Amino acid sequence: MPKATADGGSSNVWEAQEAAESVAVEAEAVAPEPQVVPEAEPVEEEVAEGATGPDEVPEQATDGPKAAEVRAWARENGVEVSDRGVISDSVMALYAEAHKEQ
Repeated sequence: MPKATADGGSSNVWEAQEAAESVAVEAEAVAPEPQVVPEAEPVEEEVAEGATGPDEVPEQATDGPKAAEVRAWARENGVEVSDRGVISDSVMALYAEAHKEQ
């Protein structure tokens, strides 16, 4: 049974308040010091050749065959080529060799 206190409240309330204050004091003692992180220096973005700003993409090169043409030629000639992505240098070399005389 809780003990009565001088102000008429119960000692359980007082004990709970005292425990909460004790936890707060312990948390302050255990908490690590805040770390000061130096401000990062700005990074200069590289701009692709032909672009006029970081958000612009240079235009596609107009010289040379289109990827679709190279892929179609490769498939017609039994050369393995992916449906998407960069066409390998070896496939491009085969295409160039086959079209050298044209």
